[in-house]
Amino acid sequence: METQRTILIAEPDNLVALEIKNYLESLDLQIHPIVSKGEDLMDMAETLDPSLIITDINLFGQLDGIEAIARLEDKYKIPYIFIVAADDYSRLIESYYLNPVSLIKKPIKFNQLVKSISKADKYLETVYISEPEMVGITKS
Repeated sequence: METQRTILIAEPDNLVALEIKNYLESLDLQIHPIVSKGEDLMDMAETLDPSLIITDINLFGQLDGIEAIARLEDKYKIPYIFIVAADDYSRLIESYYLNPVSLIKKPIKFNQLVKSISKADKYLETVYISEPEMVGITKS
């Protein structure tokens, strides 16, 4: 039985967040509650263990999307897609170095989002295939 893919969306613009959520739900994807703060992104990711995070790089709160993902990346292997404003080039470069699955410029084109989600699926397959479970083996 295949597990349901779950997606966590972090987006400060409510209209954009709902647009993404509604589109992905139309594809029968399970969407966790939307967050708009970096701290909430971290809390929800740690609590809900999503299979993918889609986040704007500019979030409300003490942590922006880049900082929240950088902290999560140290602990978890959750693929993520960054959403970037078209004119935010310095932040675009900063986010690139975290090695996201994709960087998507606003306004979002949903065909690009779908391709990015498919790329994240391939990433997950690679991670889980390349790191087999160690059954019956104990570390000394």
